[in-house]
Amino acid sequence: AKVLRVGVAAAVVAAVGIGAAVVGYRPAAAQDKQPDKDRLQGVWVVTAAKKNGQDPPDRDQIVGQKMTFDGDKMRFAGFEVAWAVDPTKTPREIDCTILVGPENEKGKVSRGVYRLDGDKLTLHVSHPGGGRPGGFESKEGESTVLLHLERAKK
Repeated sequence: AKVLRVGVAAAVVAAVGIGAAVVGYRPAAAQDKQPDKDRLQGVWVVTAAKKNGQDPPDRDQIVGQKMTFDGDKMRFAGFEVAWAVDPTKTPREIDCTILVGPENEKGKVSRGVYRLDGDKLTLHVSHPGGGRPGGFESKEGESTVLLHLERAKK
């Protein structure tokens, strides 16, 4: 009888442990059904950058930088912005209002487009006050920044 009780207790502990693991498990398909605002939350790392169709002179300072989405705020390279997305547009749109940054840019909106594919994010945004880019190709003469990011590993 003692062996049976230990066996049942072990089975319950194992089942609870498996249940907790299953509850915490979220397949990629389930993550894709979350709203974009939720999927963007967290820390992302820049893997590639283009400015105005070219490699930026400060590329080595941009690549590797962390971008953090926390609620309705985003922080990147000394900037803090309030951001909002419209996933119903094609391509999906993002607007970033500068809260912390150069004085002449505070309060201005940087309009952009984004693509979110699992743990990969592509952002193409205008200089604050500029027009929204139409896609994901950085072109010479445009005042835009194209960033490729990956979700930071925990």
